[in-house]
Amino acid sequence: MLYSLFFLNSLFIVGAVEAVHSDVPAVAGVLSFFEAGWYAGNVYGAVNGANKHNSRATETFLRNLDNRLHLVLPETRQTPVLGVYFSLGF
Repeated sequence: MLYSLFFLNSLFIVGAVEAVHSDVPAVAGVLSFFEAGWYAGNVYGAVNGANKHNSRATETFLRNLDNRLHLVLPETRQTPVLGVYFSLGF
């Protein structure tokens, strides 16, 4: 899939460059416009995918914190209390 994206981007770029060299600015402008949109969409998709992955990784880490370290965070109370409860089972 990744190679097809590079191939499609390179086709748009080569087409735009060839249109400029052939002195057809309207075609070069249209191809450049669609290439810029395609490229921006790919960047947006990559950023969105990375954000979703990082959110899932953080959520999984926090959910499994008790199982890994036997670390229990204090319960939510009306008055703020700072503390951590460690337990070590034998």
